[in-house]
Amino acid sequence: PSAPSGGRHSLRFGFEGSLDKTYQLTNLNNYGTFDFRPDNTKNELGDFLLGLPRTMNQDAPVYKTDSGWFTGFFIQDEFRVHPRLLLTLGLRHEIQFPLTDPMNRKNTFRPGVQSTIVPTAPLGMLFPLDAELNRSIIPIDKNNFAPRIGVVWDPFGDGKTAVRAGAGVYYGSMGGNMANGTADRPPFTIRQQFRNIKSLTDPYGNMPGGVSPFPYFFTPDNPRFPLPVAMKAQSPAFVWPYTYQFNLSLQRQVISDLSLTAAYVGSLSRQMPMNIDANYPVFGPGASTSNIDARRPYKDFQDIDMLMSGANSHYHGLELGVVKRMSRNFSFNGHYIFGKGIDQYDMTEGTRGVPQNSLYPKNDRARMDIDRTHRFVLSAIWEIDYLQSANPVLRTILNGWTISGITSLLSGEPLTISAGDDINMDNDDGDRANLIGDPKLDPNRPRDQVLAAWFNTAAFEVPEDGTDGTAGRNILDGPGLKTVNLGLFRSFTIHEGMKLQFRAEATNAFNIVNLSGPENSIDSDRFGEINSARGMREVQLGLRLTF
Repeated sequence: PSAPSGGRHSLRFGFEGSLDKTYQLTNLNNYGTFDFRPDNTKNELGDFLLGLPRTMNQDAPVYKTDSGWFTGFFIQDEFRVHPRLLLTLGLRHEIQFPLTDPMNRKNTFRPGVQSTIVPTAPLGMLFPLDAELNRSIIPIDKNNFAPRIGVVWDPFGDGKTAVRAGAGVYYGSMGGNMANGTADRPPFTIRQQFRNIKSLTDPYGNMPGGVSPFPYFFTPDNPRFPLPVAMKAQSPAFVWPYTYQFNLSLQRQVISDLSLTAAYVGSLSRQMPMNIDANYPVFGPGASTSNIDARRPYKDFQDIDMLMSGANSHYHGLELGVVKRMSRNFSFNGHYIFGKGIDQYDMTEGTRGVPQNSLYPKNDRARMDIDRTHRFVLSAIWEIDYLQSANPVLRTILNGWTISGITSLLSGEPLTISAGDDINMDNDDGDRANLIGDPKLDPNRPRDQVLAAWFNTAAFEVPEDGTDGTAGRNILDGPGLKTVNLGLFRSFTIHEGMKLQFRAEATNAFNIVNLSGPENSIDSDRFGEINSARGMREVQLGLRLTF
């Protein structure tokens, strides 16, 4: 409902509800994958030729099904405080019921507690309805109230200046991949890493009885737990992530077809999902990559991949814009953004991330992987239609063309320097190098010097065994991006109702060389080098018949 015409209030409210179902057939690594390291011959190729892998990963396929309800309710009031001031107030309440599995393929880990639902499970592995757990492990959060406020103000009353501000709380949700990850591990399927491999031709020779554990099909009355178990768990303390978003902008109409905008945009995310290894291996004398499981606190398990809340991120940005609406056959739209984003792990490639060391996840807090300090984009359209009084032949040839272009200028993506191996011996290759000097070099050096060393490679070293790299995530910038895309169009009328359009389009029209990122692994022979570039100029021609 809305207020009567001329009223000061305009009320709106709404409700939504949905039942979400996911179906996923996951083959995983059912064919088996092998990892070769220089353990025997001190050379990866030598170990490969002898058929002596360090590890083998193999999984049993699993068909996963999950479902859950979502409900949302909102109420909003647009309140005209003054003829030049509009205030919008709103409140939203959401409940995303955690997803459940019809076969209850969920679990969590609680040290020292024995499951009564599955008594044969290793000590600490709990299932739905164990120890007062619900079917989804994750509790239902009914307190997700999200207020919103917005303000629009015309300070001078001439309709040419607008001040806008807004703020609100927004709750996140849980997708299928995050919810059904527990079904990817025992006892629901076998997803195991085998480290005691006899040979490439007889990978199961050193297993009990020398027999393959595959194929495997889960049945609730006869679960299998290949020890040590690789476990994926969900924390009963998980809460839904939420974000505070706010903005403030000033927009001014300079002339009838030209306006300027300056704005601040901010975002603070809290309780983002993250994965922590709750069975993190302890480093000590005699530690190696072959005895990782023996160094874990809970011997019946490999990694205990625990989904939990706690990661934070934030973004702040200044946005400047200029817009010229179409007049005199010409229009353009330009925007510049100066911003910075910080997160606790890489949130861009998936729904959750894993830190370099699960004992110290806060050490991974750094710039976002997609952070670009400067972004400038300018688009323009020019319609050539000026020669109305010219010679008919000249007018026919030159008039009617449309030229469009998009220019993009972006600073480089963040760059992390990798140690190239599992230096801290925790079964995760996401280790970083040590920082021992100033890594930055002038990007405006001669091209051959830039290609040979984008950054100062002497500023990094391989960490000592068992230690974490001191170089933070994303401490460098890769090469920036400069590109101009152009388009040329013209329509020809064949007869009434039929037109033929000619199109010529060019990406990177001026063939600007945009370098790719450098080799960032310290164990590479080409460490710091740039060996490729982004796309060169591409031109395509086309005809489009419309009738």
